[in-house]
Amino acid sequence: PGLFRCIGRFFANLGVTTLLGGYRLTPRWKYPAQLEDARQGLAAGLSTARKLGLPGDRILLGGQSAGAQLAALLVHPPQETEMLPRDVQINGLYLISGPLNFSVSGQSSYIRDMLRNYAGPKDQWPQADPIRHVHSNRNVPVLCVQGEQDPHVFPENSISYLETVRRLNAGPTELICVPWGLHSNVVEIFLEPSPEAQRFIIWLAAHDR
Repeated sequence: PGLFRCIGRFFANLGVTTLLGGYRLTPRWKYPAQLEDARQGLAAGLSTARKLGLPGDRILLGGQSAGAQLAALLVHPPQETEMLPRDVQINGLYLISGPLNFSVSGQSSYIRDMLRNYAGPKDQWPQADPIRHVHSNRNVPVLCVQGEQDPHVFPENSISYLETVRRLNAGPTELICVPWGLHSNVVEIFLEPSPEAQRFIIWLAAHDR
């Protein structure tokens, strides 16, 4: 979370209560430890927000890279098991540079090695693969932010994920492409004024209700 304090400030400056969570890392810890950490961290953060008198009944959920993969699985979990507090309304899901389709992500040797460390042998990848778990019983708007030059998490990850959401009528979709974006540097759109950040803010305002 310390690495993303600047992103937290971006949201906070817009008047949005912001929670930044962490999770256990590979290779010591394997999936689904990270998903469980994300679930527990969200529940703890919402509980703290309510104790402070801040709104905690509706949220926008998101993340970058592996955080995007976990956020997608919180909203559309494997086996349709409930991962989110029942009294919370999910107003939107934003996914930045996310490995959202392992059949695409695994085409990169760099990501393929990471997936083995994270989810185990390839026959175990489907349980952690977000695109395989999109379901229509929760209609949630989805925004993907993707670097067009990403050498690891190829743009097709975001494109195919959004196509699946649309095909299953699982919510309205939007894609923001960052022409100069690689992988981690996409978050720089939040550090200074940019057309991409302005589009993100418009999406945020439309769904933070």
